[in-house]
Amino acid sequence: MSRERGRAPVTEAGDPTAADAPPRHDVAHRFPSVATETLSRKIAREIIGSIVEGHYQPGDLLPTEEELSNQLGVSRPVVREATKAVTMLGMLRSRQGRGTEVLPDENWNEFAPEVLEARRELQTVDAFLIHLLELRRIIEIEAAALAAQRATAADIDAIRSFLDEMGEAGNDAAAFAAIDVGFHDAILAATANRPLRSLLRSIEPALLAARTLSLSEPSRLERSTREHRAILKAIGDGSASAARRAMSSHLSWTADLSFNQDA
Repeated sequence: MSRERGRAPVTEAGDPTAADAPPRHDVAHRFPSVATETLSRKIAREIIGSIVEGHYQPGDLLPTEEELSNQLGVSRPVVREATKAVTMLGMLRSRQGRGTEVLPDENWNEFAPEVLEARRELQTVDAFLIHLLELRRIIEIEAAALAAQRATAADIDAIRSFLDEMGEAGNDAAAFAAIDVGFHDAILAATANRPLRSLLRSIEPALLAARTLSLSEPSRLERSTREHRAILKAIGDGSASAARRAMSSHLSWTADLSFNQDA
């Protein structure tokens, strides 16, 4: 006799059979301290900023765990967690018997929001984000043309739904940026090219951060909405050439913006 999926078998008395088993206490699991996690993130940000600013050059060694603990006034486990996080960004490498070495920027995860934020705070973010926009132009202009050729009615409705949300976002740049990312992702979905969509999704955190930085003024939100409307119209009309022009115009305007300001 089949059972409803996800439910425990029930005894004749109506109690789950698992009720007779002793409760499980997984003593190996420990919940992380929120305070420690927050503190380690702050320390990681300090280390990232010091590297981005050039206080540590490739090949330099960070102070030892004990020295960092004393300098920063935090425990060694907090320092260890912070350096581990920075290592995962490709900025550090632990060398057995040598210490923790700073790596060249070609090893860094340039798309990580933490690295972008450090660059913004140091006012060195513009060059990288312009390069990111160049990457988007290479990919998204032709993607818009493909979408115009291949989009189904459901695809058009999905793209339009994000445009409608833009009108409801008001002056909330962060909310608008998230909707913006969704709009462009819906265009990529309309191309029916899965590798293309996966490629852009792999750098989505960087795309979101870039949009948030660039949409800090209400006038920019209004213009962006108009340009997204033009992109949707071209795709909806099935005109590949018009879709290319609309997307090119949108991304060219975005490239003229300055990112070095508070979002």
